[in-house]
Amino acid sequence: GAAGSAGAVKEGILLIPATKGLDFWLLWFAQFAVFGMGVATNQNLSLILESAGNKAAAGLGVAIFALASSVSRMVVGVLSDSYKEVISRFNWLQLVSIWAVIGQALLSTMSFIGIMAGVLFAGLAFGAFFTV
Repeated sequence: GAAGSAGAVKEGILLIPATKGLDFWLLWFAQFAVFGMGVATNQNLSLILESAGNKAAAGLGVAIFALASSVSRMVVGVLSDSYKEVISRFNWLQLVSIWAVIGQALLSTMSFIGIMAGVLFAGLAFGAFFTV
């Protein structure tokens, strides 16, 4: 009861004090950018592919995004827990953000292969950010 809870140690930072630090806002911006990129890519994929001249591949693009997102959640989750002494969570966030930048760069090529590779990287970044 009360005796056991008296020795409990609280971890983390409360929300209001956290918002006063730069780290909070940098993380918020990165999360907003990666999630926004993922949602925008997934929702507008048929229009992106139609603009590139291959509207019929929209289903394939959505499948690649969903598969990459699902797999990256599991793989990055296991790896980030297994190697937390070697690679910090911050380093994982950097890697995931780089994947997102690569995905956006590839999507902007407006070639079919570039778009599909961009969708793959966007899905990897979108899914992995949830776990890290």
